[in-house]
Amino acid sequence: MNPRSIIFSIFLGAVWLILLSRLFYLQVVNSDYFAARAENNATKMIDQIPARGLIFDRYGKLIVENQPTFSIQITPAEFDTNSSSEFEYLAQRLNISPAEIRRKIKGVWPYTPVTIKENVDFMLIAKLEEEMVKHPGVHFKVDIHRIYSPDITMPHVIGYLNQITEQTIGYFKTGDFADTDYKIGERTGAAGIEKFYEIELRGQKGYHELQSDSKGRVVKDLGIVKHPTDGYNLYLTIDLEFQRFVETAMGQNKGSIIVVDVRTGEILAATSKPDYNIRWFVEGISHEQWKELNENPDKPMFNRIVQSGYAPGSTFKMITAIAALEEGLATPETYIECKGVYLLGGNRFRCWNWTGHGHINMQNAITHSCDVYFYTLAWELGINKLAKYARMFGLGEITGVDLPNEKKGNVPTTDFFDSRYGRNNWKSGTVVNLGIGQGEILVTPVQIAQYITILANSGKYQQPHFVRYAEDQEGIRKVVYPIKSVPVKPDYIDLMRRGMWAVVNTFEGTGKRAWIKWQAAGKTGTSENVHGNYHGWFAGFAPYYDPEIAVVVIMENGGEGSEVAAPMSATVMNYYFNYIRGKKAFDPSDLKEKQFQSLRNAQLIP
Repeated sequence: MNPRSIIFSIFLGAVWLILLSRLFYLQVVNSDYFAARAENNATKMIDQIPARGLIFDRYGKLIVENQPTFSIQITPAEFDTNSSSEFEYLAQRLNISPAEIRRKIKGVWPYTPVTIKENVDFMLIAKLEEEMVKHPGVHFKVDIHRIYSPDITMPHVIGYLNQITEQTIGYFKTGDFADTDYKIGERTGAAGIEKFYEIELRGQKGYHELQSDSKGRVVKDLGIVKHPTDGYNLYLTIDLEFQRFVETAMGQNKGSIIVVDVRTGEILAATSKPDYNIRWFVEGISHEQWKELNENPDKPMFNRIVQSGYAPGSTFKMITAIAALEEGLATPETYIECKGVYLLGGNRFRCWNWTGHGHINMQNAITHSCDVYFYTLAWELGINKLAKYARMFGLGEITGVDLPNEKKGNVPTTDFFDSRYGRNNWKSGTVVNLGIGQGEILVTPVQIAQYITILANSGKYQQPHFVRYAEDQEGIRKVVYPIKSVPVKPDYIDLMRRGMWAVVNTFEGTGKRAWIKWQAAGKTGTSENVHGNYHGWFAGFAPYYDPEIAVVVIMENGGEGSEVAAPMSATVMNYYFNYIRGKKAFDPSDLKEKQFQSLRNAQLIP
């Protein structure tokens, strides 16, 4: 035998030895493991859906609850798609056509359950369940529909549920959802509190294990291997009576009203207008309704509370003043001559009062809303210092309010303008416009609400929020946010407060139409709008000496703030003091000692 044959024989023998060793390993050494694998392949996990958390108002009244509904599904890989009789059977039971069933499963991934019909009567489910063993691939699914109290609307606050689709399932496999078990066809929070607290409200699934034979027939019930954990119940800060009044007061106007308890950061009422019918989403919104919402030029689905960016107008002037005081560029008694126009490099920047305010100090400049005064301070400060103090008060920053998709807005710096227009290729007048809250600066209503809360509390605040208590199977915890403070001298904030008091309570003040007998303080603002009429602002608090609430009104395309937003604020504040003040909120007295994961940035305390 030649050497080449010897080498080939050795190689062939080695191959046979490896194959025989592997066969021995699979069939003898590891037989138990693979037997278990085979058994696992013959088991099926049935989801045990937890009860979604309930939602209550600030007085403990149930406003959002659950109603279980049933859907019939087909898994195409298990269903005999070549059998006309199977389609006929199911079509007859569900009172739909075989063609409609074929259409719904056409082209889908064969192992993905497809919903054929929703809201199926329970008696029909019971009948079908008896017959399902004869019709593989047909099964039912329990859905949770939300039922809303007749007293509520506020769709932008509460939100709604929507089904997970093949296009959206990827989102529920990442981030906060990475350790969850979401599936196509399940309903999840799609807006508002329902979305922000989706994980907390949803709870955790349980699993019921069944063993089946090669034909898919159940041969053994292995029982529940994990019990479901119901979702948290949430107790809101919202006063429903006040909320309904605020929505009615806003009427058909576009914009937003927010009322915050400045002592706690609790939002008592908040509206975004126009809005939509929250009940359209209970049993699945129709194509026509969805089209109506999305093609409406007034954007009713858009949550103006946290998503709309508006120039703050003159509500920004207190920040310009504080920045100048903190930087040592002005004192409370710094006087500036206003002749109705500010000259800068050959450009003329008009005051709203074309005849001028004369020789005026800082407090009076706030009261009269003198543009020239703040043009002058802004030019001395520069863009970056204005931006620094604006951000200290939460403008251009996420507040953390518990609504999804909150926008930061925009507080521009020199880097912003350099990137937009080229280095130093932008007009010097940009900075003076920023000083009166105009130009590229954009803020949200909730940011202004937080800013006014800070002024009302002389620099201290808790972030605005919608949830007071969270409850699970072991008890109720109060949601408390840490007290924060803005590093500004209290004397400077007090000066702003005095100016804001005069805005409302003196004949010369621009916000005198916001006057109430409980002594409010505030600031009007008129925001320029290239797409139409001005946006009107009023932002204030009351009572002046011991603040309880802050009110922010933005009337989109409504006109000047002194004319439209100030009287709206008075209407809202009067209702609070006449009908809401003094109402006792839900306050459980038997809180149990318990530690568990906090809700977002909040602390849950006994």
